[in-house]
Amino acid sequence: MYREVPSLYNRTYSGYGALFAAYSAMKQSDMISKLAPLLWSVLISNVVRHKKMRHFRTL
Repeated sequence: MYREVPSLYNRTYSGYGALFAAYSAMKQSDMISKLAPLLWSVLISNVVRHKKMRHFRTL
């Protein structure tokens, strides 16, 4: 049915699927407490770089 937007959905769902798999795998161990700040900093830096915000403040 949806032949116009399979690439967008595939990219979005594959990305979220990989993130969710990694999160669920790390949540079962205690490494999530060590890697969560690193992952959040990487995610925030990627969002800032993607949106090109110059005056982005963390909380």
